[in-house]
Amino acid sequence: MIRTHDFTFASLNVTASDIEEFIGYQPGSSLDAFKDHYESALAIAAGVCRIIGGYRLFTDFEITKKNIIIDGLLFSTGGIISRQLKGSSGIAVFVCTAGHGISELAKEMTASGDVVMAYMYDVIGSLCAEKAADRMEVLLLKESENEGFGISNRCSPGYCGWDVGEQGKLFSLLPQGFCGVTLSASSLMNPIKSVSGIIGYGQHAGKAKRPCKQCHQADCTYKRI
Repeated sequence: MIRTHDFTFASLNVTASDIEEFIGYQPGSSLDAFKDHYESALAIAAGVCRIIGGYRLFTDFEITKKNIIIDGLLFSTGGIISRQLKGSSGIAVFVCTAGHGISELAKEMTASGDVVMAYMYDVIGSLCAEKAADRMEVLLLKESENEGFGISNRCSPGYCGWDVGEQGKLFSLLPQGFCGVTLSASSLMNPIKSVSGIIGYGQHAGKAKRPCKQCHQADCTYKRI
């Protein structure tokens, strides 16, 4: 079963506070020089982002101590991710993207020498991809709740010991160009402001309350440890 969803920029509610938090400030505490850029960047980004998310559901899978096998493909996810998916009766393989436009805009700003706005657009693209994944989780949960199921935390290649090089195998489980996202030979997603991964669902699936306490990846995007 495959599901895809288009998200409007407004529906994701990306705010100036989100940008501040992403770049390491407490909301409202960033330098005045940055504040002048937030609303302008958000208004322009709203017109260039093409935000899409989707997933494919699998029931042919197996979870071992450090691996997950989906539709016959072995993924060396490591123990942290395997534990988070324990109790699942199905696996959703997902992709979400902010589209090409926001990254192209960031490149244009860089070329023109406006590195501050380039950075703003780069951050907004990342926020859109992550917030689209949040919204997609909600939609998956609603679908799962109809069956009395819950969902796990979402897990992506490159985190918690899962080698990003397995991205190719993950994409092989999806239709080619799913949600407009393709993969390079070095496992980079195009558009670059995209996220992918897996989510467990089922009667005994649930989210870990403090997943970052289990992980010691110091360069994690979420910066929670």
